[in-house]
Amino acid sequence: SLETDAEAIRPVILSAAREEIHLILQALNQVEKNMEPCGQEADEMRAMLVKTRQFYKEMDNFMELMNQFSLKELIEILEREKK
Repeated sequence: SLETDAEAIRPVILSAAREEIHLILQALNQVEKNMEPCGQEADEMRAMLVKTRQFYKEMDNFMELMNQFSLKELIEILEREKK
């Protein structure tokens, strides 16, 4: 049957999202490793990889923080901080 309870499916969704983030980070690491022989001509691509990796690390941290609170708590926190 289809699960419709948001609190019940939230951990599954967060886990899947974090797994996808980790796979992307692994792929970025592999791309960077494969670029090592390219030398200086790949510097622009390396800079882009650094920014992209930072984004995904921040998203992973965000997902971990989200996992520590219920949906109701997250909404309360965000509403309280909204300006």
